[in-house]
Amino acid sequence: MMKLFLNIILCSLFYFSSQAQIGINFVPNPNEVNNSPLIIKTDQPNALRFVPEGTEPLPGQVLISDDEGNVRYGDLTATEIDFVNGVFNGGVNAEDLYRNNKVFDSNAYIDLPPGRWAVNFSIKFQVVKYSTVNETTENLERDEAIWARIILSNTSGNTTNYNTDSTKDIAIPNLYLASGSLVGPTQYTNVKGEIYILNSLTTTKRYYLKVFLEKYNLDDRRRINYKLIDFAAGPILNGVDRFFAIPAN
Repeated sequence: MMKLFLNIILCSLFYFSSQAQIGINFVPNPNEVNNSPLIIKTDQPNALRFVPEGTEPLPGQVLISDDEGNVRYGDLTATEIDFVNGVFNGGVNAEDLYRNNKVFDSNAYIDLPPGRWAVNFSIKFQVVKYSTVNETTENLERDEAIWARIILSNTSGNTTNYNTDSTKDIAIPNLYLASGSLVGPTQYTNVKGEIYILNSLTTTKRYYLKVFLEKYNLDDRRRINYKLIDFAAGPILNGVDRFFAIPAN
């Protein structure tokens, strides 16, 4: 009687095998090795809903189990996963670098669960000079150079001060940026670094990868335009960019 009642309420077919397996809209095969005790087959996108009493799961949370098999909704922490990959969104191009002192948002970001993280990156850094007179592009000349300072920020968008724009969730005091330089006539280099982040919240937090450019020994002629090319475009576009975090607890 109970089986029939459930079938009517749920509009589903329940099957029970001799091996204590339960199938919903699916007939378990007791002859299969390591067959699951519960099998659900459906063409609906939301096949399973789990609502523990007294809790309200938030979007993006996952089921986490303890050593006794009890499960709850929560955010993954640095002790429960091996690494987190950053997300690239095409990178950033910027012009007029000689007169444009900005912190540029690279459009890349990383979502870090609660805990301490070592955020690693290796980003291709390329700057070219463009003449507005004859419309030609060339690499930096010998001894021309430009610095790239990379930070992680709590907010997206361009700003003007990398010190104040840097996140305060720094696990090691004063180590809030990584930098590298491009010196002509080199075409490009990779800016590599590691920033330690402590997310003390109980939820996952997003950090935005930004770059501040500092110039020296550049040509100050007004008709020379320095351009940043595809910074943090991602490995699919340039084959070399890396952006990830590993637990540092």
